Amino acid sequence: MGAVRMKVAIERFEETGVWFVDGTFQELDAVIWATGFERDAAGLACSVGREGEESKRLRLWRSVFHPTLPGFACCLQAHPHGSHWAVADMQALWIARVFAGR
Repeated sequence: MGAVRMKVAIERFEETGVWFVDGTFQELDAVIWATGFERDAAGLACSVGREGEESKRLRLWRSVFHPTLPGFACCLQAHPHGSHWAVADMQALWIARVFAGR
């Protein structure tokens, strides 16, 4: 079994592996690209009436429902500590119940 190891920055990829900036070459079967994730609502700015820096963060009631746009809800705008799947599941159920009028 292989191991996951951090390496220096990648210089370039080749068909069978990767060259690193320190001049080393590593043959690889797979590359895990762990880039991180940042929530950004800028793409929704025109829909929710926000501009500039304010457009990057949605202000949602309980991190789910928009306060002035009925029918607008988001999953996983909260930053849970632990399982994201459990939070997404519960938020999706809540959204479905609210939209169904329950």
